[in-house]
Amino acid sequence: MSAARDHADIDSYVADELSPEEKKVVEEHLGTCSECREEVDVLRELQQLLADVPPEVLLDGPPEDADLLLQRTLRQVRAESSQVEGRRRYLAAAAAAAVAAVALVGGVLVGRVTLSENGQNIASGPAPGSTTAAPATPGTRYASATDP
Repeated sequence: MSAARDHADIDSYVADELSPEEKKVVEEHLGTCSECREEVDVLRELQQLLADVPPEVLLDGPPEDADLLLQRTLRQVRAESSQVEGRRRYLAAAAAAAVAAVALVGGVLVGRVTLSENGQNIASGPAPGSTTAAPATPGTRYASATDP
């Protein structure tokens, strides 16, 4: 038997559409061919699964109000996704504001600590009329002169 004939016979065998003589030939072939036995098992399993499908599913064409139902569903999905996007934007803006506030407070605190370590009074600031000399770096010399 050719491979194409075997598979056609197997389909008809599973569908119980063969004459008794053809059925006997296919059963003899199934006794020797494990590949075809596996295919028969798969086709019978598929038959059982299709038998469980309710006949309403196999009606011709979509329901009459299918377009209306599709439009309603799409509208609902769009509305829900826009609500989610709005929440995401709000949360992103709130997080950005919180980060900015923390950075500002941290900068102020670091500035105060740095000023108090340098010995400057934060509340009063530098004394009026006083000049602050740049800190002397070791090995650096400064000179100043006045022309007469």
